[in-house]
Amino acid sequence: MKIPYKLSILIGLVFLSVNLSAQINARGKFLNLPFPSAKKISFEYWLEDRWQELDTIHLSADYSFEKKLKSKFGLGRIRIWGQNTKWIEFIMPEKTPTDSVMDFGTIDFSLVDGGFPAPLRGIENEAYGKLLLAYKDWRAIKDSSQKFDSSRVNMIKKRENLELATETFNKKCLEISSQYKGTLTGDVVVNLYYIPLQKDYPQNLEGLKRDKINFERDHAFDRIPLDDKRILLHSAFMRAINLYSSKFSKKDTAERILFIDKLMSKRKGVKEVDDFIFSYLMNKFVNNHDEISLSYLMQYSNSSCSDEKIENMNENSKLLLQAIKNSEPGKKGFDLVLPDSIGQTTRLSDIAVNNKLTILFFWRSGCSHCKEYEPELLKLYDKYKAKGLAVVGISIDKEEKDWKKFLRENKMSWKNLRAKTELESMQLHVHYPIPGTPTMIILDKNLVIKNRLVQAETLDGYLEQQLR
Repeated sequence: MKIPYKLSILIGLVFLSVNLSAQINARGKFLNLPFPSAKKISFEYWLEDRWQELDTIHLSADYSFEKKLKSKFGLGRIRIWGQNTKWIEFIMPEKTPTDSVMDFGTIDFSLVDGGFPAPLRGIENEAYGKLLLAYKDWRAIKDSSQKFDSSRVNMIKKRENLELATETFNKKCLEISSQYKGTLTGDVVVNLYYIPLQKDYPQNLEGLKRDKINFERDHAFDRIPLDDKRILLHSAFMRAINLYSSKFSKKDTAERILFIDKLMSKRKGVKEVDDFIFSYLMNKFVNNHDEISLSYLMQYSNSSCSDEKIENMNENSKLLLQAIKNSEPGKKGFDLVLPDSIGQTTRLSDIAVNNKLTILFFWRSGCSHCKEYEPELLKLYDKYKAKGLAVVGISIDKEEKDWKKFLRENKMSWKNLRAKTELESMQLHVHYPIPGTPTMIILDKNLVIKNRLVQAETLDGYLEQQLR
């Protein structure tokens, strides 16, 4: 059906207004930049576990800027290119009228530190500025209290000052929460910053004093609104989880299992938040090559990760979860068929069948950790190849030319392969977990997975035991 001309104009105007309504006009000027040659700033926003780039802006000759940007509700920051420890934070509003202005005014960079509040008008950033400045004051006292002092009296005094400062900071959080209801800061962010104290629980005070660690394990998340998906829009949630993790010993298996149980039990049934907590733990244990904790966590995936929930995870986490399940020790690994640097196709099973163990070594030409570890792996390969060890290098370089250049300049003793097509790449990442490089996975002669999270420091002992 043909749409009448006037109606099509109206639809176009509505469409245009909807898109423009999500834009902001950002402007400001910098003084005292540490790098006079710096000419670029990065506008970034927080999503779940990292900063995402919104846009890059080129500064004018006088270090001023003005540009129209797409608004992203939640925590934002401005960072000078080349500077990763100092930035300016702000809250981007949820509902932005057309051509809304975020005027940063004149920013003296010499006063900026990590998380310095942006000088912006509006109730949201007024609340956020008060919170950040109060947190900065508390943080200075906390840092001072952690400095060693040979005087026991002084150390006791420092601890008392910190407790008083924490009470003062918490009162400020409650004030902001009451004064700025309806804002992201007042409803959510202050609860991410609030620090539960034993005095908040007078009915259990005597018992809690004798057991501070268990108090923190039981109550650290009491005020965090895990039933509000907006907590994923601020970095303080990630910081809270990392801090909670530090309350459990990483060296004790029972402690790591307890951490999983306690954190998973705190979920409130909000899909986005629950999925994030599971993904956080999954990535943590994969990156730490912690097979025991990962296997225990996977028990939760069977009951809590329905197909619908898995489908709604972010793509990286969804892919990693599939790969972890497909590479469970004892299962038969996927028989990869990949080309080498001259285009000759190699089937993984053809290498494995002639050896007792095969290490899949996933690497990148630009990975410094890979370059550091390759000589160590070569020593182990030379030590055990006569006893039945094979190594297959699998590059995950995005550019084929980078991979080939590295191989020309750095001769390796083992077969090196790389996925060339999208299908080969998908098969690789769906069947083998590769959260980063280097990653090693060990198969036996029948492609059965023996170890999916190889720890470099224990590899020699593992090979010695397996290849006797």
